[in-house]
Parts: sequence; C-alpha cells; structure tokens
Amino acid sequence: MSFRYYIIIIILCCCCSTSKQKQSETDAAPTSAILQMTPQSRLYTAEYKIHKIITHNDVIHLKGNLLNQDYNLELPAGTRKLAFPIDVTLKAYVDLTQLSEEHIKKENGKITIILPDPKVQVTSVQINHREKKQLIDLTRSRYSDEEIQQLAKQGVNSILKLIPDMGIIETARLNTTKTLVPILTSLGYSSEEIIIQFRKPFTVDDLPLIVDPENITFLKP
Repeated sequence: MSFRYYIIIIILCCCCSTSKQKQSETDAAPTSAILQMTPQSRLYTAEYKIHKIITHNDVIHLKGNLLNQDYNLELPAGTRKLAFPIDVTLKAYVDLTQLSEEHIKKENGKITIILPDPKVQVTSVQINHREKKQLIDLTRSRYSDEEIQQLAKQGVNSILKLIPDMGIIETARLNTTKTLVPILTSLGYSSEEIIIQFRKPFTVDDLPLIVDPENITFLKP
C-alpha cells in the first residue's frame, strides 16, 4: 500500500473520530445533567399591568303579574351608579420543579423539552379610590366596601378570561426559551438542535389549569 493511501486512511480516521467525538459530546449531556442545570424553581418570565374601569348601574325594578301579564318596570327613583379604576398586575411563570425526565425527549440528534403548563398569577389588585365616582339617588345608600371589592373581583375575572388572547403565555414561552437555550448550548447542543414547547395551545376552557391555584377564586362568581 502506497504512502498516499496511508494518508487518506489517517484523514478518514480523524474525521470519523471527530464526528464520533462531537456526537459523544452531544450525547454526554444525559437527562439528569439537564435537570441539574435547570433552575429548580418558579421561573417568572412575563409581567403584564392592566388598567380597567369598573362600572356598575344598580337600578330598582318593580316586577309582578297583573291580569296574567308579567311586568318589569324600572323605577325612576332609587338608581345608583358607580365607576372606579383598578390596576391589575399579572405574572406568568413556569414551575421548573415540575420538569422531569418524561418532559425531555432526544431523537435524531435533537432535544425537545416539553415545559410544564404555565401559570398566571395575580400579584396585585389596586383600586383607585381617589378616582371613584358614585351617583346615588336620595333613596339609596352608597356602595359599601364589600360591594366595591366584589365588583373589583368581577373585573379581575373578566381580565383573566382574556389570558389566552392577551399574549402573556406566548411571552412567557419566549422568555423561558431564552433562559433555557444557553443552558442547553453549554451542554453541547446547538441552537438548531433545541426544541422547547408547551404541552398544548391554551383556550378559555383551560383557565382553571392556567390560573395560579391561589387565584382560582377570582374565576368563581
């Protein structure tokens, strides 16, 4: 065998060795290592501040039946109206303590991480009492603090129902990805080999799953 063929064989061996070494470096990051490198905590990655005006019109109706005819009359006196602003802060997080080996898939040199379902937490509800406006007839009493709190709760409820459409879940996903990708690249994966996704798209029907358990009462009447 000529000297030239020896050189070709050596080059091929080096290429194979380099390829195997690169593959071994990629495979050298076992699932346990990924879990150890991942923050074992709630990862807050999105914050939205929402301003909303709460309005309420409380009218007294006279209802009854006369000569087999139902009637529902709005009394001219006895009306009261209320308007006040609230500022609600929502924070989205992914609880990475729930991340386990079953959420990490390796196939064809790529790694897929299916994140635990995101949660949205109501961290602040501020009622602006200075800008509160009440229009009360003489025959009616002013709105009580309890009534105002209940109306504010209904306002938060209406905000939470917009979660699937407001983009906070997508923002949380994007920012979580920005956090996890550098961790995975440090373990030998290229950005093209990394896929990070949630379990499913979320709709209004999924609100009990998305809203933080501590805030689930906001969804109740």
